[in-house]
Amino acid sequence: MARGLSLARSAEFLDGVTLAWLRQRKMWWSGSFRMAFVNADQTLRFPLTFAYTVCVVWLLWSAKWHELVDPRHVAAILPFVLLLYTGVCYLSNWSVRSRWMVLYPYYALFQALVLPPLGACYYLWLWYRRGTLAPPGRYRIGLRRQWIDLGLWRAPAGPRIAWVARVMRITATQRYQERKNR
Repeated sequence: MARGLSLARSAEFLDGVTLAWLRQRKMWWSGSFRMAFVNADQTLRFPLTFAYTVCVVWLLWSAKWHELVDPRHVAAILPFVLLLYTGVCYLSNWSVRSRWMVLYPYYALFQALVLPPLGACYYLWLWYRRGTLAPPGRYRIGLRRQWIDLGLWRAPAGPRIAWVARVMRITATQRYQERKNR
């Protein structure tokens, strides 16, 4: 009986961990959707991030599903891809290998095919629940910062750097003495 109780507790624990993991991943993909589409103007400031997030992750998501539409194609290619992926994963992580690495290709497939639309739907649900036309999580960062008057910094670079270093050294010494005297 104790063994059955232990298994029941571990099953409850596993359910709790699985739900927490799923909730975390759903919010993570919701943030990815927000960054890619709602804040695309901000993401464009970083072209590699934009290309990866929007193009590779989100726009190629439909291509990934398109590859899985034909059952004959899936039966022909998926076992080979999973086997190759498992082998590469196992060999590239040889120093930390584990029997659980066999599950990683399935996790990656689930992560790439199921979770992105789940996150997008969650973001849209949050937007609907908010009840406004303004999307939640919109970054309000301007493209250009205002110019700072550098009138105080007309001195040559050498003395300016020496002055800043001296002030920082004095400030750090004062802070150290204050902590020491407490």
